[in-house]
Amino acid sequence: MKIIANWKMNLPTPNLGSWTESFYQNVSLQDNKSIGIAPPFTHISDCIKHFKDIRIGAQNISSETEGNRTGEISAHIAKDSGASFVILGHSEVRENFNENALLINRKIKLAIKNYLSPVVCFGEPQDIYKSGDTEDFICSQLKECFKDIQADNIVIAYEPIWSIGTGTLPKINEISEIHSSIKDYCINHLKFKPESILYGGSVNDENCSNLINDKYIDGFLVGGASLKGNSFAKIVNNSI
Repeated sequence: MKIIANWKMNLPTPNLGSWTESFYQNVSLQDNKSIGIAPPFTHISDCIKHFKDIRIGAQNISSETEGNRTGEISAHIAKDSGASFVILGHSEVRENFNENALLINRKIKLAIKNYLSPVVCFGEPQDIYKSGDTEDFICSQLKECFKDIQADNIVIAYEPIWSIGTGTLPKINEISEIHSSIKDYCINHLKFKPESILYGGSVNDENCSNLINDKYIDGFLVGGASLKGNSFAKIVNNSI
């Protein structure tokens, strides 16, 4: 899995048909197994019908296995619904729902236990970026979130918080250095090798072709630019 569309709380069911048509009319890739789509949870089964050659995932799961958790979805239910991966630790969830490293750690373990590939997000706020402390900040997050976890199906997404939705990206060499640091830290300190390290944060069909040429950028987690099928198809075409 190299490119993941995160639709967030968008694309109501009636729009799925037009998105699908627009995507397949423009995508040139014949084998789409390296693509993932994370729709709203209620769309998972419909997306599985529309995209038989694309992996479908969940945008989040609960930190509990079952019980009195109104409105939440367990890892087991997500898996039963057809999800093959789950996005965890996204900055919006961390901020809006006060999600901390302990909760993310529990979610990662539950995802692995239920055969969901975890796509775990990390990123720094603008003040950390400006102070030059991004690497230390990210490595601290990695240490806390991956405590007592080793697996071969973990995908990491680096998403600088200050970049998401702004159209402004870090310099390519800065992204490359962070990705390299993430990989080294996981291998040397956490004792596992990430399956892929993706970049997210204002990725679009214009800047992706420059980014993907870097040896440390394995693919993308795409937000706003994935909400139109033709736009996401262009990202796929320019990246794989």
